Amino acid sequence: MKHACQAELESLHSGADARRAARSVGPAGYGWPRRDRAWVSDNLTRGHLRVAVMMRSGTAKIDLPGRPRPRGDHLAQVMLTVADEPLPIVFRIPACLPDTRGNRLERYEVVHMGSWTRVRLCTSEGVAKHLGAVLTHLGVRASLSEADDDEYRNWTHDLDVEGALPAEAMDLLDLLNSTLLLVVPPELESAIALDWYKVPDENVDPKEWANTPAGGLVHRMKYSGSGSAQARRQLAMVMAQVVRRHPLYRECILATVPGHDASIDSHGERLARDLAELTGRPLIATKAKHPLRPEAKSGEKFDLANEFTVDEGATLAPVLIVDDVYRSGGHLQGVAAAARRAGALSVHGIIGARTMRK
Repeated sequence: MKHACQAELESLHSGADARRAARSVGPAGYGWPRRDRAWVSDNLTRGHLRVAVMMRSGTAKIDLPGRPRPRGDHLAQVMLTVADEPLPIVFRIPACLPDTRGNRLERYEVVHMGSWTRVRLCTSEGVAKHLGAVLTHLGVRASLSEADDDEYRNWTHDLDVEGALPAEAMDLLDLLNSTLLLVVPPELESAIALDWYKVPDENVDPKEWANTPAGGLVHRMKYSGSGSAQARRQLAMVMAQVVRRHPLYRECILATVPGHDASIDSHGERLARDLAELTGRPLIATKAKHPLRPEAKSGEKFDLANEFTVDEGATLAPVLIVDDVYRSGGHLQGVAAAARRAGALSVHGIIGARTMRK
């Protein structure tokens, strides 16, 4: 007899997180064994979806090229052979497939329900929770829940708000639709990048991928020589719009990220000064213990956990760390840890572009 398993995926992460996130249910009458499970062990950022089926006889894995083709009610099916037995695995494809690096608010819909408002979201769990946290900061009473079963095809979350949605909350929805909320280490509450650095193209060698507008500004700032200052100013102007529009970021003190050579100002430090000038926010300089460190792009490992110090200006204040590029997140994490040690009330980040690598 052929067995089938329908896994309704709440989120896509790697390894154990994915196994916990997937709710696996056997169809009526099949008596699906309790220990047999199906889950997704990778997301689509590398162009494939990995499906792993754990049977008592072992584990089978298959890579699906691209997003599975929906079948009927946004279901996708793949046929596996486990122990010489055909095994059709049917997956319910969620409206949003989260990225482990960063996510946008893919789309939203505001529905007025009389004395309250429902905001339907299609996005990652992290973006949805960030929205809820910002609304709480604004004094708005809101509750976040997963989308109902009948909404699952198009939406991931429902955000219910008492009364009407404030204008600044509406603006935040648009902001998170056009920027990337990054997946960050626990030292930070949040971080936003203007965009990815590159535009992926399956038909082009990754080394030849075009820059996004934000990535282009970062590239010109770092490598164009005489045009560097103009590109940096343009980048700072776009970042200033984000700071002004974000209810949390506009209240923060800005902090720099030191470059690998402490004897010169890095592009990121100059960018932070321009941003402070444009927004009128105070700026505190981060200090590095070592005068020289390996460049981030070199890939050489260097312990940044206690490398930086932030002055007492961060005490009991929200801090927004400014940098040009987010790669592994080590520098942002190191400065955030220093801000915490200095007594920062909260720590966020704003970045020009996020690289494509994980």
